[in-house]
Amino acid sequence: MEELISQPVLMEWVGIKQKTALIKWMIKNRIPFFYTRKGEVVTTYAAINQPLIGNESQQKEQPLRFL
Repeated sequence: MEELISQPVLMEWVGIKQKTALIKWMIKNRIPFFYTRKGEVVTTYAAINQPLIGNESQQKEQPLRFL
């Protein structure tokens, strides 16, 4: 079973203090998340890594851009 990453941990990692800002950041970065029964945001390490890794079809469609 994959370990869930809690809202407080996500907020600390990202440096965001508001839940709505965290949600917007996660949507912008294409990180899937769920709400707990208490309404907190949670995700997994795999969900965070997926936009970084992508899949084969995404890599063909969207080449990497360097800043």
